[in-house]
Amino acid sequence: MRAGWQEKSIGDILTLEYGKPLPSSSRNANGKYAVYGANGIKDRSNSFYVEKPSIIVGRKGSAGEITLTEDKFWPLDVTYYVTFDDTKYDLQFLYHLLSQQELTKLAKGIKPGINRNEVYSKTVRVPPLSEQQRIVATLGEAFTRLAAAVANAEQNLKNARELREASTNAAIAGNLTQAWRASHSEIESASLRLDTALTQRRRDWEGTGSYKEPDAPIAAKPVELPSGWTLASPEQLSTHIVDCPHKTPKWTKSGELCLRTTNFRPGFLDLEFVRFVSQGTYDDRIMRLKPLPGDVVYSREGGILGIACLIPAGLKACLGQRMMLFRMDISIVLPEYFVGVLNSTLILSEVKHLVGGAASPHLNIRDIRRFPIPLPPIAEQREIVRRLDAISADTRRLEKLYERKLAELASIKRSLFQMAFSGALTSPSSLATQEAAE
Repeated sequence: MRAGWQEKSIGDILTLEYGKPLPSSSRNANGKYAVYGANGIKDRSNSFYVEKPSIIVGRKGSAGEITLTEDKFWPLDVTYYVTFDDTKYDLQFLYHLLSQQELTKLAKGIKPGINRNEVYSKTVRVPPLSEQQRIVATLGEAFTRLAAAVANAEQNLKNARELREASTNAAIAGNLTQAWRASHSEIESASLRLDTALTQRRRDWEGTGSYKEPDAPIAAKPVELPSGWTLASPEQLSTHIVDCPHKTPKWTKSGELCLRTTNFRPGFLDLEFVRFVSQGTYDDRIMRLKPLPGDVVYSREGGILGIACLIPAGLKACLGQRMMLFRMDISIVLPEYFVGVLNSTLILSEVKHLVGGAASPHLNIRDIRRFPIPLPPIAEQREIVRRLDAISADTRRLEKLYERKLAELASIKRSLFQMAFSGALTSPSSLATQEAAE
């Protein structure tokens, strides 16, 4: 331990005081003072309860969340606020110190809450006040530079994603192949080919009962189509549509790969982190249909909603939760094109219309079967896919580059905190190095 540093419990450094309820009659959206809940500002008021800046620690709900307050404020009864001896401790230093304690892991109960005695029992190392202030100043300068680098990387990542999205939207509107279409006016219309395929499907029906016509597409808003295109539904374009088994698989350390929606990226599966199931579980989960390369998987529930991916060549996998699978009729639609449409703004707007503001969003399979799919002639689909593949290769490379950059910057921030609270950030050798650099 560095000279002058002391090992103390958090309870020796600060006190977590209980917040206080504030009636709605005392709240005012334009009030002078912030009203804090467990994870930040919840309202404003012209009354304050604490007259100098402090730190909020979430007590119930978002328990363990840390927030630095405004000068005067009101802490609600779901919070603790911090009091301490400011002749010994710096507010910003304590904020950084508490932020590194992972207090959210102390939360317990159905409505998560933390006991302040458990916070008090944590042991930390603390330098003298003057060094605390040097640490805060050094971190502030470093974090300012880091924030600029993060903002730049995030903007570049956003730009790459927007380029991919804009290209996909242009493709399914017919704009990407407008000149190509003008020079290929002799090709068979999509409408004729769709009618032929549906007629053949009707003739070939050998199932039980009478043949049921696939549902036609339904669109929340009119969809304009280029000449030679038609509007079709996923049910018209698919030979099979299956939902995932409605039970959570039992995971194993090795075995057969089971897809999760966390693997889903627009257009492709990210298999960097995967989970496995036993052979028996795999067999159970492919009883309805064994996924094959070229099939399309689609997330229809939860936080990762409305993303379509193509199963790549050579992949053997079963379906996890919250997803469904399409097997396309390749005589009328290319799976790669279908994936692009499902990931387009057109279908995402349909998704938003269908789920509204649901807290646990999910799509009904019947609604998905009737999505409006702009369908070009098969030859034009090939040209669209060729062009989108070229654009996607570039944008995916850029996305990976900026995602790695953001991960590196997050790692640097963690390292700075480790240095700060071990004393390395303000050690004589570190300060000399900083002065030389300046």
